[in-house]
Amino acid sequence: MLELLTNLCAFCNNKNLNFLETSFNFKTSAECGHQVCSNCYHGPVFQSKKVVPCPTCGKPMKKAQLKDKSWEQLQYEKEVKIRREVMRIFNLARDDFETQEEFENFRELGESIVWHRMNGVRLEWAEETLEQIEAKYRPKIQRRRAIVLDERRRFAEKQVEENERKREELLELMEAEEEERALRRLEQEEGVQVELGERRRSKVAEIRARKKKEQEEARERAAIQQGYGPQVVQFNQGAQLWTAHQLETQPRKENVQISTYENTGPDELRRLRQEAGGLDRDAASKRTHELILAGLLGA
Repeated sequence: MLELLTNLCAFCNNKNLNFLETSFNFKTSAECGHQVCSNCYHGPVFQSKKVVPCPTCGKPMKKAQLKDKSWEQLQYEKEVKIRREVMRIFNLARDDFETQEEFENFRELGESIVWHRMNGVRLEWAEETLEQIEAKYRPKIQRRRAIVLDERRRFAEKQVEENERKREELLELMEAEEEERALRRLEQEEGVQVELGERRRSKVAEIRARKKKEQEEARERAAIQQGYGPQVVQFNQGAQLWTAHQLETQPRKENVQISTYENTGPDELRRLRQEAGGLDRDAASKRTHELILAGLLGA
């Protein structure tokens, strides 16, 4: 909608536009700057002719020269093109003239030629003056062009060197960041290994403690099997208690009761000694342990 307020079609004065349509646009003539709406551009205006006179100023309006740009944009591009052509000749500096006044007159003449070519006024004079200046200052113009080319070349080389330096700095920075990341990963791996090592040492200590406990239990079982269990054995010199280790043992199948031989007769005593393995007093005690062992093993 803002475009409708700032642009006006030279053929229909925006009467053929649909205000609800959002795809419309305007094209500008590069010759006079007047505009054509999209309906007239694709409609009957240029249907049979490729060149029609502008209804506003009468200048020829070619369909191929209509641009999707504003008049200001077209004028700016035109001025840039004309100024580039003129300044190829009016490229002298202050050092090329004896006085400041000559230099100022030279620059003013160049701006005057640019203005005349932009507005299409006295084009013949502008072209003749341009040729005269080029012929008059040809050696200086060529020398100045060479200086400008050399400056551009050095500037380009400097830019290449600067880009190369920045690229090397970027590579160094990337390498430093990669080294830092690798060092951080290494530290993390070392931390994990330390934690795993501590866990492994704790596991080894636990296994050693369990094995030690199993060995102690095995020794205690062996001691019980050898007769150091929770039984009470009476000898002939009075009752003596053999205390056992406080561990669970296999249940006895039968309890062996052993009596003293203080009130036994000589014949019976001899028989008992023979059954016990001899007349040795210690043999009876050994036999007692064997009987106890037999009772534990269930033999």
